[in-house]
Amino acid sequence: WYGVSEPPGPAHPLLPGLDRAAFSKLVYHLYSQAASGLPPAVPKTTQSLVESLYDGEVAYTDEAFGALITWLKSQGLYDNTIIVFTSDHGEELFDHGEIGHVRSLYQELVHIPLVIKFAGGENRNLREPDLWQQIDILPTVLAHADLEIPPALMGLPYRGRDSNLGKRPAFFEVEAGRDAKESKQRTFAFLEEGRGLRTERWKLIHYDASETPTVVRGLFDLKADPTETKNLIFELPVTTLELERQLYLHGNHQRPHTDGGKASAEDTRKILKSLQYMR
Repeated sequence: WYGVSEPPGPAHPLLPGLDRAAFSKLVYHLYSQAASGLPPAVPKTTQSLVESLYDGEVAYTDEAFGALITWLKSQGLYDNTIIVFTSDHGEELFDHGEIGHVRSLYQELVHIPLVIKFAGGENRNLREPDLWQQIDILPTVLAHADLEIPPALMGLPYRGRDSNLGKRPAFFEVEAGRDAKESKQRTFAFLEEGRGLRTERWKLIHYDASETPTVVRGLFDLKADPTETKNLIFELPVTTLELERQLYLHGNHQRPHTDGGKASAEDTRKILKSLQYMR
């Protein structure tokens, strides 16, 4: 596991003069505005600065990942290694008036990169147009490592062009803020609980709870409106109800903590540390 989550420091040549403390203060201010129900008032110069800093983080991540690839090749491990490059979520840079993540489920948050280098050059240079989900990654890696796939896994392994992974809807959700508020990690109100699904054409967003929802229920035609600016929830009730039905069935099928248990605070801290969200 090789994770990159921190922005580069001020001394890094890709971003000379970056003041991490000032940038963190700016992001905190924008989050505070959003949490208070006010749309972030962001001058164009500030928006350009944030976008440039994000581009710098992408460049830094690319450099770090390239160093890993170089090391694998130098050790003779590259050819026989399965490499997965992906992300847990995207980042909103004022696309819909917000900054950061967890505050919406628009494409800039849920459409993430996924690049897989299989061992031995298998499936080289293939570009899949179908829908993938993060739950497909583990069964895919297990299948190509000739390991047993536990039946409890919901994802499907990719086995080439005939996998038909994209014939299913892709489901996504966000549950954030409640634990952070209880553990006093934040000093302002923060609550987001939303879910949704998308097909090749349609996307449904359904918020169960939110301090400042950008949309409570939304239906978007991604072919005609890829930037999700026109909500069709009331114009297409039949399509909405069918997608709502699929979302409801999926939610009933997949419920966490089915034994009624609850993770302890210490267990939660260990998990967050392993994911680099806490130190």
